[in-house]
Amino acid sequence: MIGSLRKTARFLPLLFSLSSFACSEQAATSESAPPAPEAEQDDDRAGTERLIAEADIVQLRDGRLYAMSKSGTVAIVDVSQPGRLALLGKTRLPGQPFEMYLRGNQLVTMSLNAFQSSGAQAEIADEGRYPRYYQNASSAVIVLDISNPTSMSMPAIHVVPGTIDDSRVIGDVLYVVSTERGYCYRCRPDNSTHVTSYSLTDAIGLPKVDDLELAPPEGYGSTWERAVSVGKDRLYVGGRSSTGYSASAGEIDIIDVSDPQGHLVRGAHLEVSGPIYTRWQVDERDGILRVVSQPGASGANNSSKMPAVDTFAIESSQSVKQLGHMEMTIPALEGLRGVRFAEDRAFVITYRRTDPLYTIDLSDPKAPRQRGELHIPGFVFHMEPFGDRLLGLGVDANNEEGNLNVSLFDVSNLDEPRMIERVSFGGKGLRTDDSTARVQLAEDYDRIQKAFKVLDDGLIVVPFSGTTGPRGYGDTCESTTSGVQLIEWQNDRLVKRAHLPLQGNPRRALPYQDELITVSDSNVRTFSLANKDVAQPTADVVIGKCVSRYGYDDFGGFCSVHAPGSRAGGIATIGTLAGVFAFVIVRRRRSSR
Repeated sequence: MIGSLRKTARFLPLLFSLSSFACSEQAATSESAPPAPEAEQDDDRAGTERLIAEADIVQLRDGRLYAMSKSGTVAIVDVSQPGRLALLGKTRLPGQPFEMYLRGNQLVTMSLNAFQSSGAQAEIADEGRYPRYYQNASSAVIVLDISNPTSMSMPAIHVVPGTIDDSRVIGDVLYVVSTERGYCYRCRPDNSTHVTSYSLTDAIGLPKVDDLELAPPEGYGSTWERAVSVGKDRLYVGGRSSTGYSASAGEIDIIDVSDPQGHLVRGAHLEVSGPIYTRWQVDERDGILRVVSQPGASGANNSSKMPAVDTFAIESSQSVKQLGHMEMTIPALEGLRGVRFAEDRAFVITYRRTDPLYTIDLSDPKAPRQRGELHIPGFVFHMEPFGDRLLGLGVDANNEEGNLNVSLFDVSNLDEPRMIERVSFGGKGLRTDDSTARVQLAEDYDRIQKAFKVLDDGLIVVPFSGTTGPRGYGDTCESTTSGVQLIEWQNDRLVKRAHLPLQGNPRRALPYQDELITVSDSNVRTFSLANKDVAQPTADVVIGKCVSRYGYDDFGGFCSVHAPGSRAGGIATIGTLAGVFAFVIVRRRRSSR
C-alpha cells in the first residue's frame, strides 16, 4: 500500500497540471422551536472586545443585496419590496470572485486567479464568458466603491501572492491568510504561507499594516491550503507537516492579533497528531485549545493511524503546553471526515463505507474520553450543535430518495447517541459519496455553514446543485432539480417541505421580511414563505452566468466545483487526483486502440 502511494505521489505534479488544464478548458428542546446554535469562537463578540466577522459571497443591508457570482460579477439588487427585485448595478472583477465584506459604501472583495504569473491583471471576461483560469496565478484584495451602484469604481487593488485560503475581519483590521506556490506572481521560490493585515479605517485605500511569513512545512504537503480558526486574540493557522505522503503529521501556527491596529506577533508553533484540513478541527475555549486530527493523508483508505484528541493550556500566544492526549479506538482504520466542538464535548465523524459518529467528553481537558458511537449509512459532511441535539448535513449515494440528507441526533447521553430522524432529498446517480458532496453541495468543508442554515423558527434551508442524466452526469448549470430544499424542525421532528427550484448552482438562501431570498451564480430569486409546502416564486433577476460544476466523470468536481484555491471534497483530495490520473490513462489507452 505504501509503495503504491509513493508511486502515486511521484505523479502528483502532473496530476495538478492535468486538473488545471481541465479547469482552464471549462473555466433544541423537544417541545418548542429549536434553540439557537451554540456560539462559535469566531462569531461576533459583544461588549468592549473587537467584533469578529467572516466574509461571504452575499451581503444584505438596508434592502439591498450584494451578490457575487463565480462567473466574475458582483451585483447589487434592490430587495426592499416583497415581490419585486430590481438590478441596481453590476460590475466584473478580474479573476474569480471569492468572498467579500461590506464596510459602509465599500465592498472589500477578494478574488482568486486575479493576476497572471507575468504580473498582468487577469482578463475581465465578457458577460457571456467564464473567467479564464491561469496557471501560477495570484489573488487580489479589491475595494469596490458602491456609493453609485450604476457605476461602481475600483479605488484600490492589492496583489495577494498565491491563493487566498481564508480571511477574517477583527475590529477594523482585515486578516488574509494565503499560500504561495512555485512561480505565481510575486511568490517566492519555496512554498510558504503568509498572514497579511490591512487597515479598514481607510477602507478606500486599504493600507497594508503587516505581513508575517510562516515557515513552510516539509515535503509535498506544503502545497496544501491552510485552515484558519479564531480564538481570543489569536488566529490558528493549521496545515500539514509531511516528510512523505503516507506518513503525515500536522501543525498549527498561532498568530497574536490582539493589536487593534493590525500588527502581527508570531506565536507558538505546534506539532499535532495529524493534518489540519478544516477550521472545525481546532477550537479554543476558556484558555484551552482542543484539536482532533489523524495521522496520514486521511480519506477512506489513506490513514496510517487512529484519530487523536489533543488538548493544550494556553498561557499566552507564545506559550502553549500540552495537557492531554487520547488516541481514539475505532473498529476499522477509517478516515477522519468531520469534527465539531460544542462546549465540553466534541463530535467526530469517520468514514469508509458506513458513517460512525463518535462522542468525546472534554469536561476534563487533561483526560479526554471517548464515550459512544453510532453507525449510519453514508457520511455526515457538516454538523451543527443545538444543546442536546445535533443536526447533520450528510450525503448517501446509495439512497434512491435522494443523495443528500439532513439528520437529527439526540446527544443528551454521550454514551448512547441516537438518530431521531433523517430526511433525504437532492439529485441521484453519482457513484460515490465524495462525488455527491463535490457536485451537489454549495460549499466546501470550511464554508458550508454559510449555505446550510437553521432559521430562528426552525426552518432549515439547504441550497444544492442537482444532477442530470441516468447516472447523475451533466451540466449542473442546466439541472432542473437544483434549488433550495426546505425542511422544518419542530418537536424533535424533521418534515420535508417545498423544494424551491433555482438553476445556476444555488449557493445561499436568506430570509427577508416574509420571503426567502435565494442566490445562485446566475440568479437571485425570491419565494413567498406563506405556505412552506408550495414553491411560490415572487420575483427573479439575472446577476451572472453559471459556471459548470461538472468535469471528469465522477472525479470532475475537483477541478470545476471549487478550484482554484479550495478544498472541495476536503480530506480525500488525493483520492480524487488519483482518480483523475486513472481516468486519463484509461482514456489514452482506449484512444490508442
